[in-house]
Amino acid sequence: MSLEIQVNINTEKFDEMMKMLNREMKRKDYLDSIGNKMLFLINKQFKTEGRVFTLTGWKPLRPLTLMARRGGGQGANILRDTGRLAQSFVKQVSIYNNWVAVGTEDIKGLWHHEGRPNIYPKGQYLRVPLASGSYRLLKKAGYPARRILPDQKMGERIAFDELQFFAQKLVKKYG
Repeated sequence: MSLEIQVNINTEKFDEMMKMLNREMKRKDYLDSIGNKMLFLINKQFKTEGRVFTLTGWKPLRPLTLMARRGGGQGANILRDTGRLAQSFVKQVSIYNNWVAVGTEDIKGLWHHEGRPNIYPKGQYLRVPLASGSYRLLKKAGYPARRILPDQKMGERIAFDELQFFAQKLVKKYG
């Protein structure tokens, strides 16, 4: 090279820090913290009606959905009628394969996350009980997509942030 600089570096301090990091931070703790953070964000997604992962939030409830709710839909929250779906999310961790997963076994979670078109035959109607005690017939409709889970990129960002958090704790502990 016509112009260069060579810097000789003593990596003993780096090697020492890496050994401390390896002793202090167990893989399971790290993966657990990522999973816990994702569960926290999913819960927040439900509480804010979709405003964690998107600025606009989830598509509003349909008028007939509101009419079918107790009290005519007064104060109705999107996807929070019983709270069962929000409470069904769990995490799984594999320390050997280096992954963490969050999700639900409730099929309605998939339907709401991805959306579900009207899959019912023509002429089939749904009998919707109204708050007044009467019923209304409506054509069965699908679900609009309402994003519940973080995407892969956000998952990677959460993992990076958690790693930084662990590293900061180490620096505070050992200087």
